[in-house]
Amino acid sequence: MSEKEQDRTAYISSISFEAQAYALFGGFILTAITLILTLYPDPSTLQSQATLFFLTLLFYMLIVTLVSHFYKIALCSRTTTPSLPYERLWGWLEGAVWHMVEISVVLMFLLWNLFYLALASGIMCVSFNVLQYFRLEKPVTKVLKDAQAQE
Repeated sequence: MSEKEQDRTAYISSISFEAQAYALFGGFILTAITLILTLYPDPSTLQSQATLFFLTLLFYMLIVTLVSHFYKIALCSRTTTPSLPYERLWGWLEGAVWHMVEISVVLMFLLWNLFYLALASGIMCVSFNVLQYFRLEKPVTKVLKDAQAQE
């Protein structure tokens, strides 16, 4: 293994560790949101809604950061997806799972009749998804397709 490949491997393992930490923090944040909604006596107070708003913002930021780490790993390893029969379907399903996790926060707020918090959370969700698509997914997909074409 060359020195350049060893440096790349060390960087990929570092990014993988950070991605695991972000995933763990995201799980904690989602659990904290659920606990505040279910155990707090009145989640419609201003203090609890401000806390829930902050936690939701942090959750969406962690998701975008986690996805950016996935793309960094894909770029560093220059992996291209193999041409499998149902490749596009699985890609769509993976994307749907990520979006369902994000939308679950909005649905939890709607379940507790926190309409304005659900609206703000939905706007944040859409904003972060648009940011993620144009700043991460689209450029990385182009680079990976170019790399695949050169092979």
